[in-house]
Amino acid sequence: FLSMWMSNIAAAALLVQVVRPLVDDEGPTSSFRRACLLAVAFGANVGGIATPIGTGPNAIAIAAISEPISFARWMSFGVPLVVLLLVVVVVVVVVGFRVSGSFIVPPVPARQEGRTRPVVVVVVFLLCIAGWLSGPLTGIDAAVVAVLAAAVLFASGLLGKEDLRDLDWSTLFLIAGGLVLGEVLQALGLLAGFRDLAAAAPAGLVLIVVVGGATLLSALMSNTATATLLVPLALSFDPSPAMAVLVAVGCSLGAPFVISTPPNAMVAGAGVSGRDLLLVGLPVMVVGVVVVIVTGPALLSFFGLG
Repeated sequence: FLSMWMSNIAAAALLVQVVRPLVDDEGPTSSFRRACLLAVAFGANVGGIATPIGTGPNAIAIAAISEPISFARWMSFGVPLVVLLLVVVVVVVVVGFRVSGSFIVPPVPARQEGRTRPVVVVVVFLLCIAGWLSGPLTGIDAAVVAVLAAAVLFASGLLGKEDLRDLDWSTLFLIAGGLVLGEVLQALGLLAGFRDLAAAAPAGLVLIVVVGGATLLSALMSNTATATLLVPLALSFDPSPAMAVLVAVGCSLGAPFVISTPPNAMVAGAGVSGRDLLLVGLPVMVVGVVVVIVTGPALLSFFGLG
């Protein structure tokens, strides 16, 4: 849920810090401890698909197409896909790690500080979500809502200069650089040869190659970097919004290895093995790719993105 409304990397970092104190007493080799950490990692990996801001590839896809996609329209296909993938995650984790029995949550020391600041953060958070979802009605762009929310947080003193410095600027510049790269490739006509090649191939084969390629590359490198490379290439085959969206989703599905995503690396640092990640990530990747290829074009066409 948090990965729907903030970077899935930030969501994973938050939840790892919440979960670890609860399960560390189980011991580093405990199957329940590993299962909880894997649930955090893949909840973040999958949850980012649900909204335009959940993960970098989504933002790249939206910026690369001419037709604007509202929060509500993206969520109309993103949320059902995320629910399906989360079911797969839960089943694989519960069965694979034999999760059963009861768990007693250890006591957490009570905090004595005032509650005003947390309440303000929650109110701003909820208003920001409301602004994003009501965009088609109010006409206010999602980026404007985000800037207004940030302005309120900085003006109220809840965020300071040190928070601005701590932003993941490298990822932001990577996204911006990828957008520029796509524009340059288009302007120079370097993608024309790929477009001609794809024109002679069946549409289904092109979709399998593009989405499958996005998933495999994302398993071995940054999914944001993969999206910056493949979204312009895919749009040279098919300029419809659906193609960019499907590539972005494919990039988010490639997460079976430690190096695939930052959430995976976080839980690996907490003691989860590469084998554990593969046990969960491979079924999620395979099921996700099959569902996206089989149902994605028709579903996106139904929502006017074909």
